[in-house]
Amino acid sequence: MISTKPVQYTKATLATGAALLAATAAAPAFTQGAAALVPAALLLGFCLGRLLPKAQLEELPANHSEDQLRKFSWAVEQSPTIVVITDTTGQIEYVNRKFEEVTGYSREEVLGGNPHLLKSGVMPDETYQEMWDTLTAGEEWRGELQNRKKNGDVYWEAATVSPIKDDTGKVSHYIALMEDVTESRALALALNHAQKMEALGTLTGGVAHDFNNILTAIIGYANLIQMKLPAGDPSMEFLDKVVRAAEKAASLTRGLLTYSRSHSINPAPVDLNRLVARVSKLIDRVIGDEVTLVTSVAGEPLTIYADSGQLEQILMNLARNGAEAMSGKGTLTIATDEYTLDEAFLKRCGFGVAGRYARLRVSDCGPGLDEKTRERIFEPFFTTHGVGRGPGLGLSIVYGIVKQHKGYIEVESALGQGSTFTVYFPLLPTPVPKP
Repeated sequence: MISTKPVQYTKATLATGAALLAATAAAPAFTQGAAALVPAALLLGFCLGRLLPKAQLEELPANHSEDQLRKFSWAVEQSPTIVVITDTTGQIEYVNRKFEEVTGYSREEVLGGNPHLLKSGVMPDETYQEMWDTLTAGEEWRGELQNRKKNGDVYWEAATVSPIKDDTGKVSHYIALMEDVTESRALALALNHAQKMEALGTLTGGVAHDFNNILTAIIGYANLIQMKLPAGDPSMEFLDKVVRAAEKAASLTRGLLTYSRSHSINPAPVDLNRLVARVSKLIDRVIGDEVTLVTSVAGEPLTIYADSGQLEQILMNLARNGAEAMSGKGTLTIATDEYTLDEAFLKRCGFGVAGRYARLRVSDCGPGLDEKTRERIFEPFFTTHGVGRGPGLGLSIVYGIVKQHKGYIEVESALGQGSTFTVYFPLLPTPVPKP
């Protein structure tokens, strides 16, 4: 098992490191000058200190095999792990090729600089203070950091930062081993979200079924009492209110059943373009005079296997949600096109099955959503519109319908940048014309 204690390199490791310098001085990968070569000796000392007992370290010959040392230097340069070495002030003395590949910064740009150039501005200052406190105490720090590349992209990395001590026990350098975990984090988050939504669907479906049975009895007995009462009976008014309230509750349970995908559907081949054109006329009338509706459909038919009534509900719910997000003023855009889910998409989003899809996008220019809101946006009864503005089932129903049609839905949004809900439906294969 590799030790997690700070490394203290001995005379033997320093001698071996010196031999490394001699062996690699002529290597193409180490032609940046003597200053760039010094960390290689420290890195070798670090690795040997991690992997070998002290007794074996003392037995290592100073004239270690040139071939072995060269192999080691190339292994570090071509390692899939980012390697960074700094002095005790944080000044960068060495980075390997993986660092250049991931961050976009060249070695020449960062040598002599500080790792702070990677800070994204997202991580709390307490994280960096904890790291520094741990290192100055002579201990190893492990954690995840959200950093920024040269091109501005933000990425996550798992980092292990260790102090390196000399023969006297004094810290002389720090070494950081880092791995880009952006994709694995995205996959883990997508899996956790899918599992949470599935659990919520199972729970709400079971509750909705039982509640629906109770409401059926309430409405049925209330109707029987209405039939027994003579015309003009003052109790009739109260019974009417009971029935209306029960029917409203039944409507909520139908929404929950849709979210849990417990409703039966009647699918048939549907051209998404024609459906959008038809429903847009109704949407234009219900979103308000101060909301401008813009539609853009694909030039070719997008035929999917779906329940047209439920597709209409998706469009209406997304349109209402967008109009409410803009407080009844702004531009609402509905667009369709064909989209291919490839391996790059699956890695980025963490969901989906590769293939051809009909893509439906509904965009608004509202205030946008923060990350925490985006994570919960499809949960039942979760709403951003305040009390008294609906039960918060509109987007949950959309989510349930999409899943029932073996499709996918995602939301792209940021504060101040509006929101775009994107739905993917599997396209039906295009029939091959007979000769």
